[in-house]
Amino acid sequence: MSQVSSVKRRILISAIEPSADQHAARLLAETDGEYFGLGGACCIAQGLKLLPGVHMDKLAVMGFVEVLGALPHVLNAYRALIRAAVELRPDQIILVDYPGMHIHVAKKLIKLGMKVTYYIPPKVWIWRAYRVKILQKCDLVICIFPFEAEWLKARGVRAVTARNPILSRLPEPKERQEMLVLMPGSRLSEVKRHTRVMLDAAKLVIHQRPMRIVVPCPQLSEVRAYLAQFDVECLEVPALELLAESALGIIKSGTSSLEAACALCPHVVIYKTHPVTLWLFKMLSGYKSFISLPNLIAGKNIVPELIGNAATPARIAETLLAINNHKQQEAFRAIVKQLEAQ
Repeated sequence: MSQVSSVKRRILISAIEPSADQHAARLLAETDGEYFGLGGACCIAQGLKLLPGVHMDKLAVMGFVEVLGALPHVLNAYRALIRAAVELRPDQIILVDYPGMHIHVAKKLIKLGMKVTYYIPPKVWIWRAYRVKILQKCDLVICIFPFEAEWLKARGVRAVTARNPILSRLPEPKERQEMLVLMPGSRLSEVKRHTRVMLDAAKLVIHQRPMRIVVPCPQLSEVRAYLAQFDVECLEVPALELLAESALGIIKSGTSSLEAACALCPHVVIYKTHPVTLWLFKMLSGYKSFISLPNLIAGKNIVPELIGNAATPARIAETLLAINNHKQQEAFRAIVKQLEAQ
């Protein structure tokens, strides 16, 4: 990424979630620096020195209600990052995604007179637009969606667009197999909410269209252990490769849905969360249309979304079997073309 200098420097980086860890590791691979902060196995492989006393496995939560149980761990991580920045005075600070905590880290560090780079910023164009005031004070904001950078620049943010990391990992097109891929999430809390309903829906699907039910093996050991109790093939294959070979998918809303779209895998998106979290999201965001990234990027409904109580096994199966695969794949090709036009 040309926005990050190749001169060896001390870099404080925070990439807490598995997807952020992967993105940040590719960023670090293009630099020559001394890295310290928070990250996972991918960043550690690039030389990241972890800050002591932070339980990374406790931070992978999402949602208003769900985050309450992890709040002490989030606060501990927040304090560790601020303390490291103050004591070690890095040449550059890079925060990756995870807006619930990182937006507050950015605010504090900027107040202390430090320069902050935010890679994959909060989706303020969807909700919590007030956060743009903090992004305006960042030294640099690196976006992975061209329209997002334009939206932010129009509001005074020093934003640039980097190539979407998914595009760099797309496999060569392959013949699709009769496989139904399930992607319940990367966080244990998400996997617990989604796996059973996805599996029940998948069993209904294969009654009408026989196929293998598969899931890409997750990075986190606790997620692997949880999935082991279910009758589903857990394949040691990168998620994008599995999506590129699968005939259909049931995908948790998030980055995985965009991965499925870029891999041209026909799918339905679901998301189950605490009812209070869902109510607060709809109220605070003014939600009226979409939550999945393919639909947001396209600006129209190309992927069926089943949210909250609508995500029942019968409804998921019925919706998935009714998809016009060819039409959806053509829409996915348009999304890939749009992402590549940078």
